Amino acid sequence: MENDNAVIGVITSRKCPTCGHHEVGYETSNGEFLPLRPGDSVGVFRKPPAPGLAAKPEEFTVESPEGGEDDFSGFETWVPEALKSNRSLRSKYGVLINKDVVKGEMSAALYE
Repeated sequence: MENDNAVIGVITSRKCPTCGHHEVGYETSNGEFLPLRPGDSVGVFRKPPAPGLAAKPEEFTVESPEGGEDDFSGFETWVPEALKSNRSLRSKYGVLINKDVVKGEMSAALYE
């Protein structure tokens, strides 16, 4: 289904026939693959999930686990000493250590 500005298709991916990298795009009803490009406008029409794949409402809980999901009181932040002065590396390699699991001082050997 097409008009002057809109093309309707199904989102899919494929291996590029010229260079072999994966492309994300959409396939029209006549089988034509159109890769998504920066600046493309997209409308999404979700299909209902297949029977048996839909999540049942009783499988979800409304309440957060004990302490809430933002409760990190049982954890301690640790970053290797050499990275403490570099903000981007601190963010990338810093870890939350469970105080109950690690006893004593944290070290690079435990980190590895």
